[in-house]
Amino acid sequence: ADIYNTKLGPAPTPVIFWVAVSAALSLFLSRTVFGRYVTSVGENVQAAHFSGVPVARTVVLAHTLAGLFAGIAALVQTASIAVGSVRVGLDLPILAVAATILGGVVFGRGEGGVWGPFFGVLSFALLFVVMTTFGVDEPGKLIAQGIIILLAAILYGIRQRSS
Repeated sequence: ADIYNTKLGPAPTPVIFWVAVSAALSLFLSRTVFGRYVTSVGENVQAAHFSGVPVARTVVLAHTLAGLFAGIAALVQTASIAVGSVRVGLDLPILAVAATILGGVVFGRGEGGVWGPFFGVLSFALLFVVMTTFGVDEPGKLIAQGIIILLAAILYGIRQRSS
């Protein structure tokens, strides 16, 4: 069965999956000991260490889980387009960082959460759907994407200076 192109009610299955994974991750980070360790290490490594958090183990496990989830995301992406190529998804890292910044995450200080980047990605997706609906060609989409990334970087710089 082609799960990627099926729908559960009015919503496509990948959207339902994305919301469910985001909700589960949010609960995991806020309700489990390891999730609180990750959050505390992200906010202040030194304070986490002095609070008894196993910092090295937490960092290694967090990076291991990030790699696992990146691999799963790659499999889902490959399944969605049914083509394996090293060029597929080259723009995804910059879009992910831009959506994360747009969602209010401040790198290096542990500020942010799951839902900010979720809505950042949702904003990008909505923008691209609207541009496609209005017949904006690929160069126009790339220009809009670049402007949004530039604005997100400026916003990030302003946020860094103000705190």
